[in-house]
Amino acid sequence: MSKLFIIGNGFDLAHKLDTRYKDFKKFMYENAYGKPFDEDRQEEIEPQMPALPEGKIFTKKGTIYNFAGAMRLLYWMINKVACENNDIEWNEFEALLQKLDYAGVLLECEKTEDRAASRLRDVFETLEHVFFEWISEVDISKDILKKPYLERVMNQKEVLVLSFNYTETVEKVYGVCAKNVCHIHGKREENYEKRLTRGLSSFGEDNSRLIVGYAPADFKPEEKFNANIKNSDLYGRLVFLYSLLQKDVGIVMSENESFYDGLRTSNIHKVYSYGYSYPEEDKVQIQEVCKALKEGNQKPESIVWYLHQYDEENKNFKFEKKLREWGFQGDFGRYSDY
Repeated sequence: MSKLFIIGNGFDLAHKLDTRYKDFKKFMYENAYGKPFDEDRQEEIEPQMPALPEGKIFTKKGTIYNFAGAMRLLYWMINKVACENNDIEWNEFEALLQKLDYAGVLLECEKTEDRAASRLRDVFETLEHVFFEWISEVDISKDILKKPYLERVMNQKEVLVLSFNYTETVEKVYGVCAKNVCHIHGKREENYEKRLTRGLSSFGEDNSRLIVGYAPADFKPEEKFNANIKNSDLYGRLVFLYSLLQKDVGIVMSENESFYDGLRTSNIHKVYSYGYSYPEEDKVQIQEVCKALKEGNQKPESIVWYLHQYDEENKNFKFEKKLREWGFQGDFGRYSDY
């Protein structure tokens, strides 16, 4: 009889890792501007749109590109839609990516820049690279205090983990076997120096991509753009640019099919979630979990899905409602760190 853990960024935060959106924002700012980030400083945001960097130049020795300039433009665009808020959660940040003012930036750039759409594409592709570099530098080597209950429950061979994190915290801190952990959005490389020898890349462990972006269902071009844009040459370029930051859910699911098959044969009777808020962006992945539990258990109604008591009870009730809508047929419970 196996147990399934589903973990989100709250799991890393509970173990004192610097994986908040504001930590990423700080990294992005300091690399873009070359000076320390101050949360209370309002002049950090440029009043005017930063210049669009020249396009990438590919040589035998690597890629020549103004990454700092690309980060400045990205930082500026993200701050505009985030209203300078440092405390948003990751799923909120990813949802904001489809609200970036691509049209305004492209229209402004095309007044003076050649190949503006192509150069703007290079800027957006930089986001994944920057994210990879930041998450690869998060330090898990320091002493991390284990949660007593998790230590007892996870110290078992039959534990499976569906992780929406890019870090190997659950493997390093609790000793869960790596083959029992599915990093659904990719896993960073533990050997960061090894990655640097390949040049800047957005690929993680075993060359898997780190999936960052918003759900395709969130983007409706027919609603987003007015008639003038939809009837212009700009429309096709905008739809393409928005597609660069979409999560390809189909590829995500196909690449992790073996994990879901394993859920069907593991006779799981208990599911635990920790630091995970069940965002709509992950609906397909959780629906597949519910489907696998149903198909892999003769009595799916006997499965118990445990939600962490750290979350307010009204939040947990909302999570329960979502899980019912997404196909879970069992019962619900609560658990704490002790």
